[in-house]
Amino acid sequence: MFDPIKAMEMIAMFDPIKAMEMIAMFDPIKAMEMIAMFDPIEKPQHYNQPGAVEPIDFIVSNRLDFLEGNVVKYIARYKHKNGLQDLLKAQEYLRRLVEREQRKALAVGGAD
Repeated sequence: MFDPIKAMEMIAMFDPIKAMEMIAMFDPIKAMEMIAMFDPIEKPQHYNQPGAVEPIDFIVSNRLDFLEGNVVKYIARYKHKNGLQDLLKAQEYLRRLVEREQRKALAVGGAD
């Protein structure tokens, strides 16, 4: 038997806004739950995995800087958003972080 809500949940993986509009026609309460679950600003779908810690919360609570935070962000989302592209971005931020730390180590070692 066709389940319109289940069908719209599947569509939501590709176009959450359109799916929520369609679900609202059948079940307005379910639509509101989905809006809360897939808000593109507050809860992006690629970070909304069961039991997952949102990267921004981890980054802020650990006081990570820009380079460190981006490594965490891209590693956390690669399976659910841009795949290899996100891994390559994480690699680039990690490369820059390593270079920065090497410069620091040389500066400290050179001062002795």
